[in-house]
This record gives sequence, structure tokens and C-alpha cells, in this order.
Amino acid sequence: MSARRFFPRLAYAVVTVSVLTISACVVVPIRVSKQDRDVAGKSLDLDLSFLNSGSTNHDELTKRLAAIDTGVNRENFFWGRWDSSKWRSTAVGFVPPEGERLWHAQNLLVQFDPNSIIKTWIIVDDKGLSRQIGLLAPGSDYTPLDLSSPLQAKMRVRQRDDVEAGLVLSSDSFEEWRVSLQNERFSLKTPRSNVLRIEATPERSYYGPQSDYIPYTRPDLIVATLYLAKPAEVHYGEKRRFVGKKLLIGVDPPTFLLLRRYIGQSKRKAE
Repeated sequence: MSARRFFPRLAYAVVTVSVLTISACVVVPIRVSKQDRDVAGKSLDLDLSFLNSGSTNHDELTKRLAAIDTGVNRENFFWGRWDSSKWRSTAVGFVPPEGERLWHAQNLLVQFDPNSIIKTWIIVDDKGLSRQIGLLAPGSDYTPLDLSSPLQAKMRVRQRDDVEAGLVLSSDSFEEWRVSLQNERFSLKTPRSNVLRIEATPERSYYGPQSDYIPYTRPDLIVATLYLAKPAEVHYGEKRRFVGKKLLIGVDPPTFLLLRRYIGQSKRKAE
């Protein structure tokens, strides 16, 4: 066989084998030993056996659970948050069976009675977070905010720690802004009444590696979805466009509660 015919056929064979090899690799989860990590990402030995409704007091709880404390400091409410993993991703096929752990954010919500004794508590993932906060800390959404001057809040953009970003909450408008690495300003500004609600959005790879297959969480942050009544206008440098009715943002737990109060106060004002 001539070289002119041999090398094209060899190249075709190599490509075919490569495609078959890639297609044979399937990423699947496998069960592994349970691990937890705290809000700083450090290994955590979490013991909740001391929690007893009607007897455990506020001071004991905050002292023993300082590693998962989100900084939501209230006499009648405690919010702990951490990451837990029972599964690891594994590539099955020609790739060795090694992969990253799959982490899932967990939340401990505790309600105290007027004597600072535990009234009730629950562990919930991000999917049920908003509903349970409404049940265990109903008063947190009704405390009036002083909006005589706009409130500034921090926000994180994807997995980047070096991108400036923030929120501006005023009496009549909501604004999200960020500055790109090219020093271009991005901003979204919409009437306050256009923001309907906020929900924690579980298992998004918003902050993690550029992969849709391995969810990655950070217990010190929450990926949240803001739901809008109408599309909002976005300004990026000299360009303008409209986004949909859902807006992904990254906030810490105190800011998540702040936004709940901000939106709730707007609804009550409209009524």
C-alpha cells in the first residue's frame, strides 16, 4: 500500500479509536464515606446530638456551633451552614475511577423562645431554605429597613474573587453592578417593585470549575435566583440589552436575609 493511501487511513483509525474511547467514558456518582466542611472550607466534625428543644439555650448552641455560624446574629434565630459529601464523581471506561467529591450545602435553622431556649430546629438543603426561614424566622422579613439612603451590599461573580461587584438597594430601584477585568462596568437597574422574590438555587456550578457535571458549593455563599415581573435592562459599557425574568446572584446568608426583607417590605408597601 502506498504511503499516500496508508497515512490517511491511519489518521482515520486514530480518530475513530479516540471517539470510541471518549464515548465510553461516563461520569457517574459512587457512594463514599461521609465528610463535612465548615464555612471556611475546612474539615468539620459536626455533632448535633446536644440539640434538644426545651432545654438547650442560645449561648451553648452558638459556642458549640461557631464553626458553622453564618453571622446571622439574632436572639430568636440561629442559622448554621456547612457542606456535606457522601458521593464522588467517577469516570467509567478507559479513565481511572477517580473524581471529585460532590458537595451539597446544608442549613441548620433554629428558633428560640423568649427565654432563649430552643423551640424548634430543622436541617434543610437550599431547595427548601426560603420556605423554612419563613416558618422559623417569620419576623425577620418584617423588620423595616431604613432606605432614606441607598443600602450597599456585597455580591460575588461566579468563581472569581478578584471581580468587584455589589448591590444597591434604594427606596425605588434595585441595582446590581460589577466591574470586569477589562475595567468595564456592567449594571442592571430595575424598579424595586419589579423584584418579586428571592430563592436559594441549589446545586449550581455558579462558583465552581467550568463544568456542568460536578456541582460545587461554598457554604459561606448562596447562589440565589431573583425573580422579576418584567425583563430588566442591562448596561455593559456602551451597550444595552434586556435580560430575562430570572437573575442569578451570589450572596452571603446575611445579605440573603436582607434581600428578603427588602422585597417583602416592597410588597407590603404596594398593598
